[in-house]
Amino acid sequence: MAAKNVNLPFFAMPEVATTTGSLLFAKQAFCESVFLAPLKTATGYKIKVLPGLENFPSGDDKDDVSRINQMIEKMVLMAPEQYLWMHKRFKTRPSEQDASLYG
Repeated sequence: MAAKNVNLPFFAMPEVATTTGSLLFAKQAFCESVFLAPLKTATGYKIKVLPGLENFPSGDDKDDVSRINQMIEKMVLMAPEQYLWMHKRFKTRPSEQDASLYG
């Protein structure tokens, strides 16, 4: 099975192209997936380890990837100034008629 993009909510955007790639790794590894949030501090970095998702993967790919997006949102909100905002996360639009968000 190959990774694909599905349109799912991310922050205030209702449809954002989201890869299923991380879900493929979780399915093949047969282990708990945890989330790591590297946070820069005055003296270096601190790594916050967040627990894995219950019943993951569940078999519902869209729901699972949506739950990953929710965890990414939580990690970004820990230190929004450290998120790589220049990454064009909203570049791929749900339809060709949707205007670019980047001008």
